[in-house]
Amino acid sequence: MMSPLFQILKHCPLFASLSDREIQTIQSKCTLVTYSKGEIIQNMNEEGLFLYIVKSGQVIVSIPN
Repeated sequence: MMSPLFQILKHCPLFASLSDREIQTIQSKCTLVTYSKGEIIQNMNEEGLFLYIVKSGQVIVSIPN
């Protein structure tokens, strides 16, 4: 049985052309995280260390004036 994380990666256009084995390799480096509405995920000028894949909901990207 494939895990929910595997399914998310398999249906993500970025990874769609990869084999199951390749997706499993990527999956081993991933963590499922849930954020609350209005929660800040990344601040401007912070080093981006992660790739975020949005499973559901939406993300607003804003740059302060």
